[in-house]
This record gives sequence, structure tokens and C-alpha cells, in this order.
Amino acid sequence: MSASSIGAGRGGGYARYLEGKTIAPERGDYYLTPDGELTEAPGHWLSDPETLARLGIDPDAPVAGPDFIALMEGRHPGSGGWLRPAGADGSRGGGIDVTFSAPKSVSVVWALGDPWQREQIEAAHARAVERSMS
Repeated sequence: MSASSIGAGRGGGYARYLEGKTIAPERGDYYLTPDGELTEAPGHWLSDPETLARLGIDPDAPVAGPDFIALMEGRHPGSGGWLRPAGADGSRGGGIDVTFSAPKSVSVVWALGDPWQREQIEAAHARAVERSMS
């Protein structure tokens, strides 16, 4: 796991950058397009379903770019209003980018594995991320 701070003033630009790299995932091309361009698979929300419902977000749907960008800017995805009041200096808090990566040995086993093995590895990784976030 790695984590880095995203300042409030950079949140929207950072979200737009990530959104521009998102495509539907293809087996074997998780981080690269067939042309070798860096890419990301669509994300999913790791949040309390009630919180997402208050924001007008379907917790079972993939992360929608406009919703993600609005939240990274500190705005409500539906109304566009600020989610947090400005501080004394007029600025608002940013966010934290957290990336979970399996060790290289796990990635190699996944790459060489059959579909069942890949499914099991992906499920184990997803459980580990969800436990860490909770």
C-alpha cells in the first residue's frame, strides 16, 4: 500500500487525469492498453452505502467520472455545492490517494494462472483492500 496527500486545489485536476486513463479492463492488459498506453480499470466505491445514497451515488455501480471529479473537488455530485466549509484561510481540505498493490510474486502467479486461479487471487486482493479500508 502507498498513500499520498492530494491538496484541495489539485483534487479536480488529479481526478480528471485518472478519469482520462480509465478504460474497460481486458484480461492481461490491466495497466496497459494494447498499444502500450498506461491505463486504469474502472473503480468501485468503498464507502458506507448510506453515505453514497446521500450523495446520489449507486454503491453497486462502477465509479462514474463526473461523480469522482466532483468529490475530489470537495463538491456534492448532484448539487455542486461544497461538502465542507472553508477554513479560516479560505481553503478546503484535500484528500488522500491510497493504492493497494499485490507483491510481484502474486502478480506473476496471476499472470501465469488459469482463469480460476486469477479469479481467486483477485477475490483475495479485493477482500484485503476492503478489510484495510474498513
